[in-house]
Amino acid sequence: KDTDLVSAAGGRRVVKELKAVTGGTKVVSWFSIHQSHASGNVLVKDEKMPNDQIFDGFSYDEGSGKLDNNKAILDDQPLMDLSKVNWDTFPRLLRVGYKEMGVRNADPTQTYVIFDWENGKQAMRFYINGDYKTSAMLTASFDGTILRRVNAR
Repeated sequence: KDTDLVSAAGGRRVVKELKAVTGGTKVVSWFSIHQSHASGNVLVKDEKMPNDQIFDGFSYDEGSGKLDNNKAILDDQPLMDLSKVNWDTFPRLLRVGYKEMGVRNADPTQTYVIFDWENGKQAMRFYINGDYKTSAMLTASFDGTILRRVNAR
């Protein structure tokens, strides 16, 4: 089973498969990576619609990615490029989330990342969950700079 995707190596595996399946690394906001799967809308090439930006759903599970064959036209939505993520910052960002944000016994299996925009910047939102329903959110730019922290308490 392919697990621990919320890591530097895991993120790279997802992006490598995304590129293999779609030919690119651009995604629509709210693309998410969980411990054992990843999913979201991604930019795809479509020969029938060469002048439009087309997206399709993409999912990564058990080490392989696939498209949902549910294509649609992307209207004026800025794309995010996952090849621009500095995956080497993940260990430090996760350490901050697990140790410094008040989450009780943070559970890595319940941690996930959503790629979204933060004040016009491509960003990653780490959601960290633990015991007693404690949770925190750490937002960082693609270069690993912490932009916002919402502590558990």
